[in-house]
Amino acid sequence: MPSPAQPSSTTVLPQQNEKKANLCDELDTDVESGSGYISICGPPGSGKTTLVLEYLTSREKRLHGMKRSFLLEYVAGRAVDGDVLQRFARRLRPQGKRRRTECSLLQFSTLVRQWLDSAVEGSEIHFVLDDADDVKEETSTIDRWLSMCLGDWQGRRNSNIVCLWIVSQMPMNLSSCFRYHFIPRPEAHEICDWLDAMFTKNRVLFEDEMETDVPHLALEQAHATVKEAVLYYTTHLPMQSSIVARDIRQLLQRVQKVLPFLVQQDTAVRLNAMHLATAWGKWREAASPQALPPSSSGAGTVGLRKRLDPLVSVLKKIGYSAMLWALSAFYCGAVPKSKHARVFGARELQQRTSTTESSSASHKAAVLSSLAHVVRLPRLMLVYRALLDMCVNHIDHLEFAPAELAVQHNHTLVSWGLMVPTSQGTKGYHCHIPVTSAVALSQHLSLSLYDLIPQ
Repeated sequence: MPSPAQPSSTTVLPQQNEKKANLCDELDTDVESGSGYISICGPPGSGKTTLVLEYLTSREKRLHGMKRSFLLEYVAGRAVDGDVLQRFARRLRPQGKRRRTECSLLQFSTLVRQWLDSAVEGSEIHFVLDDADDVKEETSTIDRWLSMCLGDWQGRRNSNIVCLWIVSQMPMNLSSCFRYHFIPRPEAHEICDWLDAMFTKNRVLFEDEMETDVPHLALEQAHATVKEAVLYYTTHLPMQSSIVARDIRQLLQRVQKVLPFLVQQDTAVRLNAMHLATAWGKWREAASPQALPPSSSGAGTVGLRKRLDPLVSVLKKIGYSAMLWALSAFYCGAVPKSKHARVFGARELQQRTSTTESSSASHKAAVLSSLAHVVRLPRLMLVYRALLDMCVNHIDHLEFAPAELAVQHNHTLVSWGLMVPTSQGTKGYHCHIPVTSAVALSQHLSLSLYDLIPQ
């Protein structure tokens, strides 16, 4: 592996073709200098992922034209749960053994060497780890990935190349990484130039299929309104300092949501700073539960409240595993464990079922409240697995974590006060999740909570 050196900073604006071409030349130099790490750093929305993937795609075409092997494996840190090495190793395995299994550092290095030994001279392997800030592995673990691959493989290091691309917002403290490229956030005028280019391109592609005008506003006027809003929000406080304005993707989503209000104002008078600042606050009012219009029917009001349940909204941002864990906790507190085996029919639940039956009065209380029974982690994990078997029929199983990993969400519920440890010496919890939140969670998970309550 190349010896460590001082990081070199390269400032690049990906929206400018000339500077982007210069960076591609630098990346060529980095790759051809030998195996190692290449770190691409920059704020959200600066074009890091697009730049890396476009460069590697063009390099793959060049190598295929030279009859050389090229392997690109991309993993997003937000989509993995401590199994980055397993995902990298999946495509290195033989065709019939590509199941996701445990992969140690030694197995990973063996698979890399086997691939390189079987490939022609001049072949390359590129592992791209995107959103590396969200990966649970420590930098010391990542440091060992390439060192294990290249430790005793000195003879052909210059002929075949193994590169690990680290795409992150902040540079990672990797001892063997000496190639850094820093990509700044695009300027406001560059974003507007990109919007102009995209508008012209899409207008030409769909000119025959789309109407020339939208109600009360021409397309050119709508495009000009979007540009004006983007320019204002990225250059004026307090919007400029918000996370939304610093991420192009979130900024465009926010502008799309406030566009109806801006269009309404633009048809009456010319937009000014007051209109743009008011529109930013209007979106916050529309997103709050207090801004909902009163419904004439009770069912409609209940439906809106379910959709806007704050607990469900927060758990949705964490992921399906957190939602299912919270629902399982409510179920364990509301339904006596003597009824679990009758609902799920699981052998593990039958083996751990208590011989004492709860009274009908206790069960009636359990249906109404999650505080009726003490929740214990072993039983909670069994119920989580049973409900998971039902959810995977409607939702991709990759969205869920196994029970051994989902148990971490229990600490979150405890910190929120939704799971309170019992005062006795037993390791149990009292669940404080309301039934309205549990019903909303079951609907998002394609389950029916009341159908799971036994008679």
